[in-house]
Parts: sequence; C-alpha cells; structure tokens
Amino acid sequence: DLWAFLYDSLPPGTVQFGTTITEIGHEEENSQPENDVSSKSSETSLPVVLGKSYDLVIVANGGFSSLRRYVLEDQDVEPTYAGYIVWRGSIPVKKLPPSLEAQVEEGVYKDGIYDTIVLKMAKDNGEDLWTFGTFIATPEEE
Repeated sequence: DLWAFLYDSLPPGTVQFGTTITEIGHEEENSQPENDVSSKSSETSLPVVLGKSYDLVIVANGGFSSLRRYVLEDQDVEPTYAGYIVWRGSIPVKKLPPSLEAQVEEGVYKDGIYDTIVLKMAKDNGEDLWTFGTFIATPEEE
C-alpha cells in the first residue's frame, strides 16, 4: 500500500515512532543546517523538532493535537464538532466467512442515527478488502 511504499523509500531512522513532540521551532534566520549548501533568504526558515532542523515536518496526530497551531494560520482555531462520530475499519475479503461474504454489498446503509458506507477496495498486491465507515449522530454533550 501507499504508506508502506513511502515508508520503505526513506532512509532508516527518518520516521521516529513513540516520540512525544510538544513544539515545532524554527532555525535562526541566518543560520544554515550543516547539510544545506544552498543560500537561504531571511524570509525562509526550516522547522526544528527536538533540536534538529528538517526540510519537512508532517504533523498527523489529530484535530486536537497540541501541534495544530503550527499548521494553521489562525492559531486559535479549534476543531468544530460536526454532530457525529465515525468508526472505520477494513477486513480482507478472504477472511470473511463465505456465508457473510454473500451478504455484504457495496453501498450506503441508513438506519436511524447510523449511516454506514461499505466499499470493496483492491490493494496494490491484488488483495481485496471490504472497508467501511459507520457514522453515528451524537449530541456534542456525549
């Protein structure tokens, strides 16, 4: 899949799992990282995480992330409750019992406060997955 392809193409140690990041800084305007041979203008700076500068930092830890303020122009923006929660999942088609597989069809299913979307997807290794998302209307107080 795409994630594995991208991850496998990176040098070892590029992605660090289980590391807590609480802020993203910027290198001094006139300093250059030791591996940067290009000249830089004072209008650009590289993000710094845990004392090391990078060309790119990807923040992918949710809407309520403490790092959200670093990627939004309006740093006071908080996520707005949309009125629902969603549970997502997928299962390889070959792992479904034949009796259940015969009952699964692509589509949108509505039942009261529940809306479920079911899609059959092919992975790039040729394996088929059933993937779904169940949206549940939920008052914000819950």
